[in-house]
Amino acid sequence: MSAIAGIVERTGPVAVQNLNKQGAALQIHGPDASGKWYDDNCGLVSNLLRVTPEDYHDNQPLVENGITIVADVRLDNRDDLLPKLGLNSTIRAPISDTALILRSYQKWGHSCLERLIGAFTFAIWEKQTRSLFLARDQRGEKTVFYHESNGCFAFASMPKGLFALPWIKRNLNGRKLAEFLVLDHSNHATTFYRGIDRLPPGHSIEVRPQGYRLKKYWSLNLNESVEYSSDKEYEEHGRELLNTCVKSNLRSTSSIGAMMSGGLDSSAVACTAARLLSASGGAIQTYTEVPDQSLNLPPPNRARYCDESLFIHDVCEMHANISPHFVESTTPNLFKNFEKRSELLEGPYRNPFNQIWLEDIAEVASQQGNNVLLTGQSGNMSFSYDGLWNLPSLFGTLQWGKLVRILRDTSREQEIPLSALTRSKLIMPLCPNPIWKMAMKYRNKGGFPWKSYSAINSDFILQHGLREKFEDGSYRVSNDGKKARSDTAIGYDYFGEFLQCISTMFGIELRDPLGDIRLLQWCLSIPESQYLRHGQPRWLATRIGSGLLPPSILNNKKRGLQAAGWAYSLEKQLPRIRQELADARTSALATHALDLPALEDLVNNWPGASAAPIHTYRFKLCRSIMVARFLRVLEAG
Repeated sequence: MSAIAGIVERTGPVAVQNLNKQGAALQIHGPDASGKWYDDNCGLVSNLLRVTPEDYHDNQPLVENGITIVADVRLDNRDDLLPKLGLNSTIRAPISDTALILRSYQKWGHSCLERLIGAFTFAIWEKQTRSLFLARDQRGEKTVFYHESNGCFAFASMPKGLFALPWIKRNLNGRKLAEFLVLDHSNHATTFYRGIDRLPPGHSIEVRPQGYRLKKYWSLNLNESVEYSSDKEYEEHGRELLNTCVKSNLRSTSSIGAMMSGGLDSSAVACTAARLLSASGGAIQTYTEVPDQSLNLPPPNRARYCDESLFIHDVCEMHANISPHFVESTTPNLFKNFEKRSELLEGPYRNPFNQIWLEDIAEVASQQGNNVLLTGQSGNMSFSYDGLWNLPSLFGTLQWGKLVRILRDTSREQEIPLSALTRSKLIMPLCPNPIWKMAMKYRNKGGFPWKSYSAINSDFILQHGLREKFEDGSYRVSNDGKKARSDTAIGYDYFGEFLQCISTMFGIELRDPLGDIRLLQWCLSIPESQYLRHGQPRWLATRIGSGLLPPSILNNKKRGLQAAGWAYSLEKQLPRIRQELADARTSALATHALDLPALEDLVNNWPGASAAPIHTYRFKLCRSIMVARFLRVLEAG
């Protein structure tokens, strides 16, 4: 990932020294090349990290006929754009993705966004109209933040590019922190800092002398319907889309790596890449986290298992050009890379142990020469959707006979008690908020649902007027299956910052072909019956995967437990955690935001690694420690 920034002054010229400060602050995100442009009211800067072959032909800022552009971009539909822009195949390699966006803007104006697919943020200044056009990709893989005050509009890929300007200060947005602590990540526009806004995914901003206008240009179409004449056609088109989306993500200046957990999604991505690369004699390296074998980890149960390496060996027997690597999480340290991560992420992180094992994989992959790492993290909402989120809709449309058959068949085939399946997939999603609230209170022994996984201080909630929202269930996932899938597919509000952090730490770009908007839209548009048939969830994925994946993966009904040794690692760090909580007592912000006595009780009553509840310790305690650290750093300036 690269970085861009800029300033638009409405009443006077841009100060060049401020552009220099922005560029210097963001250089860590784009160390390979830098550029600067300014002309009276506007100035733009760019810092480039080269990841694709075309990036070596990217000379930013790019100026042509009174239009100037800077971009952090990877276009996944280059082959479609080139002929539409009148460009033939002989110049495909030299032209950069930034230049393609500029050509698209010159031809289609703001509506060029309807034709761009991939990961991007870009800013275009038109001298004639004295206007700035700023846009972010549909899923929010790239980031851009902005601040407006006193006739000045400033933007940057990360907040540090704004805080480099002398008039913008780091002041905590307490409401956003409260939302983070209870895992409400639905607001993509706000940040942890007052006065700093985030451009949401699928949005653009037009800045003119009289002000700026925010516009949403894209969302998944929940009303679109795609119907074919046979099940075979869905399978064939799904496989074709999977190939297209994976192929689009194979552009790189280095070898290609893939995270492979042994599940349907990541394995399908890695195996599809292997098959595509084999045509030209290419290979792919895969990376799998495995637990320390010396730990007393729980044996596999009906739903979970800890070691996924057996599945990887089965995959490699099918695809000779896959070179597997197993990254053993021996002692995942909660505080490993903390200072560096905090500097890059510019906020607390949600799931520390998952972040750590992912960073371990990225570090090994980078050391072995990869600058691209494929993932399959969006598959649950697209490729491998299980079809069960639609059950409340069947109830609401009075299709009760069909609903009963699906519940009965799924319970039998998946060996899940019918009562548990009905409760989790039908009754709880349909519960009116008052009843849901009562049920959550009962489950949490009189507390509210967030009490089991969040140590937020109740007074902090009251201060920001969020008690009603956090206690009445109004931010629950929608019981409309399509809307819930659509909301989840767009990702968390911090999704782009997380990708930027990994990219900068290891020089490696995480790419998720299963999050490609072409695949997402198609998967939302086909009938629900393609996902759940005769009690078999993920029916589409298993059909597409036939011949691509081994039977052990296609028939697997369990899920792997990521960072399985977390509790043993945490146990070794309890003295350090006690010190962190003691240090948090010295922070006015941490004391106000967090229930520190409750956290101290958790540490003092440690039940042992084999009995530690995952929500209470892995999530509640560890997340709170990271938040306390963030607040202490923020207070220190």
